[in-house]
Amino acid sequence: MATGDKLIQVQHLEKHYNHGAIKALDDVSVDINKGDVMVVIGPSGSGKSTLLRSLNLLEVPTGGHILFDGVDITQKYTVNAQGKRVKVDINVHRQKMGMVFQHFNLFPHKTILQNMVIAPIKVKHMNKAEAEQKARTLLARVGLADRADAYPIQLSGGQKQRIAIVRAMMMEPEVMLFDEPTSALDPEMVGEVLDVMKELAAGGMTMVVVTHEMGFAREVGNRVLFMADGKLLDFMEVVDIYALFSNALDNAIEAAAKLPDPSQRMIDVLVHESQNFVVINISNPLKDPLEFEEDLPVTTKRKGSHGYGLKVLRRAIEKYHGVFTVDTSGGMFTLRILIPLPKK
Repeated sequence: MATGDKLIQVQHLEKHYNHGAIKALDDVSVDINKGDVMVVIGPSGSGKSTLLRSLNLLEVPTGGHILFDGVDITQKYTVNAQGKRVKVDINVHRQKMGMVFQHFNLFPHKTILQNMVIAPIKVKHMNKAEAEQKARTLLARVGLADRADAYPIQLSGGQKQRIAIVRAMMMEPEVMLFDEPTSALDPEMVGEVLDVMKELAAGGMTMVVVTHEMGFAREVGNRVLFMADGKLLDFMEVVDIYALFSNALDNAIEAAAKLPDPSQRMIDVLVHESQNFVVINISNPLKDPLEFEEDLPVTTKRKGSHGYGLKVLRRAIEKYHGVFTVDTSGGMFTLRILIPLPKK
């Protein structure tokens, strides 16, 4: 449960490439409180993973500040409680930040138990017996107690990712950072990993999660941040973000799945900022011509042709004084949404 106590403070963070021609992060500021489950969503290339990896300086920012437990980790030196100028050791702070990547990064030549105890023994100087006992307890917690002596090649993708999560927990971190932890998994394995993450959230773990799993965002996240073009668009409520994306995409996928030619089952999503507007385009091929009622296409569920849940979308869009259009020309269904950015 979020406490309101600030654990991480991101202040005017910038990350540029090609001498500023590409702004992966553009003046991003956000506070992450203890107990927060913050979910970061947005299209590919929006800066989600760059932001996450910047929190522990795996990506070194071009500008701005990141304060972790009150210490600015972007600086080489800080002033301690005694007023002395001391060097900032990023590795000390990284010990308090668990990181789970898309891929599992388990040592293939070591058993699961050996993978889990390396860091606490080498870094925290935990004795081997204590580390192994802790590892077995965590393995039991995620239903893998019987896999301690197995090697990574003997495990499924979902099992490996559960191991990656509890391996990070071995260091007793203050926050867990997840970079699209389910994107490399087969669909049937996603649920078992999300269940572990839900259990962590229920236990009060502070989490920052980059994901496309909108159901997880809605069910578990107490804060959802939306990114586009390196900017943080944080003026929308969780339920409205869910309406815009999950509702639209779920129905678009359902419609596309009915096309007989698999090569046509493509959904294009484009999100960007333009002239103080958030612009969202979602399009996919049409199987049949659409009927319209009240200026909106009849939905898939009633007519078997298309369904974007447009009445739900309209309510969410108009709440933020936005507009949308529907274009069905050229054998494509294209939904265009414009939402004005709030004045700062």
